[in-house]
Amino acid sequence: MAAPPPPPPPQFLPLFAWWCFERQLKLREIAEALDCSAETARRYQLPFGHRMRRTPEPEMMNRIAEWTRGDCQPAGFYPSAEVLDTLKARGAA
Repeated sequence: MAAPPPPPPPQFLPLFAWWCFERQLKLREIAEALDCSAETARRYQLPFGHRMRRTPEPEMMNRIAEWTRGDCQPAGFYPSAEVLDTLKARGAA
């Protein structure tokens, strides 16, 4: 019997993605709360290094921080130095 394949490399997500996942929020709910499109809400949650990922503009970051009651701050939308190094090693950054 062959050994199972190794797991895929971990995906590094912005804190906002984890926050939404923990609350089982749908894109429609996020978009309505933030007054943006579902596609914009989706792009804010994509993994670091993904070519379609977007970082919110300052006004939207303020809305997100207010909506999450301070749980998601601007720093959570940027990868840490360790994550950035890992992404560069993978060739994804």
